[in-house]
Amino acid sequence: MNEDTAILNLRQIKNFLYTARHNSVSRAAEELNRSQSAVSRSIQELENGLGASLFDRSVNGVTLTVFGKALFERGEYVEQVFIQAREAMLATESGKKQVRKNSPVFRMDISGRRLAGFIALAEQQTFARAALTLGTTTAAVRITIREMESALGVPLFDKGPWGMSLTIHGKTLYKHARLAGNELRRAVDDIASLSGIKQGHVRVGTMAFSQTRILPIAINALLKEHPDIRLSTVEGPYDSLMSSLLCGDIDFILGALRTPEPEEGQKQEVLLEDNLSLIVRGDHPLLKQKRIRPGDLLDYGWVLPPEDAPARQLFEEVCKTMKLQLPADIVETRSHSITRGLLMESDRISVLSRHQIYYEEEFRMLRVLPLELAGTSRPIGVTCRSQTTLSPSAALLLEHVRGVIDQLRL
Repeated sequence: MNEDTAILNLRQIKNFLYTARHNSVSRAAEELNRSQSAVSRSIQELENGLGASLFDRSVNGVTLTVFGKALFERGEYVEQVFIQAREAMLATESGKKQVRKNSPVFRMDISGRRLAGFIALAEQQTFARAALTLGTTTAAVRITIREMESALGVPLFDKGPWGMSLTIHGKTLYKHARLAGNELRRAVDDIASLSGIKQGHVRVGTMAFSQTRILPIAINALLKEHPDIRLSTVEGPYDSLMSSLLCGDIDFILGALRTPEPEEGQKQEVLLEDNLSLIVRGDHPLLKQKRIRPGDLLDYGWVLPPEDAPARQLFEEVCKTMKLQLPADIVETRSHSITRGLLMESDRISVLSRHQIYYEEEFRMLRVLPLELAGTSRPIGVTCRSQTTLSPSAALLLEHVRGVIDQLRL
């Protein structure tokens, strides 16, 4: 089973779950209204794909192996994800009247072909591109979507000038299908880890604080030990990263934590406390002054993060405390590269963590103004999903992150 096909084996996962609960293939087949041979064959195919035995078999029935227990935990969560998708659809006004709550989709009784067709069209937005992605025909994708919409009782797509876009029900299903697929991919990593193999694809959502030193050092250390692990970082606004976290596209977010704590379904861990500093280019006029007063700062332009960023909100609180008006000349950006360029090419001032300019400060490209910003302490840490566990590879990376923080004494 590979990263691209994990989501397509929902029927196999369902057969596996029922067999595990009853410790019996025959009883599972009876409850599923399928033949015993079909259920047995499905489980065998799943075991072959995973390269691991999920059950110990005896005359008294079957019991889960250590590999089976790992898959069972993830599989039960996937089952709940599709139940949650049904409840979310039924909660809408149109869903109450139209959604078929006993649809095979919600029962994980859907073929890989249909689910793959739905996901491909959601991502590619045209039938032609979806068909090309799947290696099939446009007509086949159209039939697939028609069958799914018929089974659910609601439209999943709207046709627009730029292609097919998801309806409210389509968005709900897509989000939950992505989460289910990502969870099954983590099950594959769990089973490989139990066999002594560290593999998988770790995706980390990163914010400014962690990008300069902490995460690069941790990644290099992890890959030195386990070169077969794939690693990707995802940068972007917090809301975008959170959306990716909730649908399982990223494993965790590393950076400044939000307060109050996020909504249900997420959990935060504080790794350290950080303070903000005033940052300027290495030969800024203010560095030549013997004493810098808060009012002197208003003579210069600024480079600040957007208004929704914690650093910006803390800076505005500092301005209130110092009884300073907010600067009028502000360039807003999330990009460290653009911030650095603007500071290097002007007398502008920025508000950053000193850790973000470690290398620039080493070479005296950027420097910290000797004016303390009291009250700018903020928690830095990790945000994860609370209803499931990290894959072994993602957990290893987080261990290295903690180790780097200890090593650097941050």
